[in-house]
Amino acid sequence: RFFWSSQNSHTGTIPTELGTMTDFSGQFYLGANSFTGRLPTQLGNLEKLSHDFSFSSCRLTGPLPTEFGRMVQLTSAFRMYANSHSAAVPTELGNL
Repeated sequence: RFFWSSQNSHTGTIPTELGTMTDFSGQFYLGANSFTGRLPTQLGNLEKLSHDFSFSSCRLTGPLPTEFGRMVQLTSAFRMYANSHSAAVPTELGNL
C-alpha cells in the first residue's frame, strides 16, 4: 500500500489527523512539498509502517518528534533530509 503525495506544492502545516491512520503499513511519502512548521507528534502513531517514511525537502523546522521511535516495524527508509530541523536527533530514533 502507498500513500504518495510528493511534489504537489502542498503548503501549510501537516495535518495531525494523518496520525490516525494507525493500520497503515505501506509507504508514506510526502517529500518535496512546501509545508511549514514542525512534524506532528501524532505521526508517531503510525507504528505499523514498514516501508519508507519520507518528509524530505519539505521546509520543515523544529525538532524531530521522539514519538517516531515507536515506528519499530520500519525496515526501509526514514527520510528527513533537506529540512531545517533543530536540536539533536532524539535517542528514541535509535529504536528504528
